Amino acid sequence: MPWTVQNQQQAESEAAAYQAGYVTKMADWQNAIRSGKPIQGTEHAALKEYIRQWQQSLENLKSQSDAIASNESVMDELGQLVTRLADDKVLFDQLSAEAGTRTNQADTVNPKVQPSPYTNLLGLQRIFRQSTQTGILIASIIFGILALAVLGYLVYIVQVTGAVVRSSPTVGGSRVGTRL
Repeated sequence: MPWTVQNQQQAESEAAAYQAGYVTKMADWQNAIRSGKPIQGTEHAALKEYIRQWQQSLENLKSQSDAIASNESVMDELGQLVTRLADDKVLFDQLSAEAGTRTNQADTVNPKVQPSPYTNLLGLQRIFRQSTQTGILIASIIFGILALAVLGYLVYIVQVTGAVVRSSPTVGGSRVGTRL
């Protein structure tokens, strides 16, 4: 007869009941001794009987365990399950290692996976030819030089005139209604 979940729950509840009963019987015996009754009184006999019943219950559980362990078919089935579990674990570890290797191989073969510094506003990546990269580099250098020249010109104007904005004559209209 196999050990079921119900058997386990029943054994656990019996063990908890025996433990609670033992605590109660022991407290009764200690209270009887404190109250002046003889040590070998009825409380002591009740405690000894309760311990004997608990040991008998444990022997019953042990005999059930021995009967299950002696049943070769159950033990063989458990052994097969353990062996299959170990084989599945080895297979899982092997497949996990292969999956990591395959991912790394796919990343090295597929150039789209590698990040590129050349992305557009949408985040799409594009790898340029060498001539295009050179053209982009030359254009960026020219724009940089132009930006420095404009900045130098603005600094020069501010130094010479002392004002950031130069006054210019009004063109095409009059300044009617404005006071100076």
